[in-house]
Amino acid sequence: IKDSYAVDAIAMRLATAAIRDQDYKNWAVVQVRRSRATLSQQLQALGFRVWPSQGNFLMVQPPAGHPALDLQQALKANGILVRHFNLPGVADKLRISIGTEDQNGVLCRHLSQLLQPSVLHQATTTDPLPVEPVDPIS
Repeated sequence: IKDSYAVDAIAMRLATAAIRDQDYKNWAVVQVRRSRATLSQQLQALGFRVWPSQGNFLMVQPPAGHPALDLQQALKANGILVRHFNLPGVADKLRISIGTEDQNGVLCRHLSQLLQPSVLHQATTTDPLPVEPVDPIS
């Protein structure tokens, strides 16, 4: 019989070390909370509806006239990964993971450009926007 969650000795040692490093965990929690609050405010300023979150992501609804799927595809064309779920109740929303302050800033700059009249249509049908590249976040 094989354990369905087989973990080798190296992975066990790394996991144990990670669990013991509470200082890093506490630091990371503070960073995520701070970044989440800032990103929430930035997205609301762009006209997004942002649901309260205690996790490492935000559920957001784009402003009227800007379909979530179109925004997700345009962001992906620019190397920014956010989640779109084509399911009842959430098809008009995006799930955005909390990144670093720099990553969140790049996301908001792209969204600001995409929300301009006619830019979203162009971004989904032609080349990516001329904005600096970013490490993907999702």
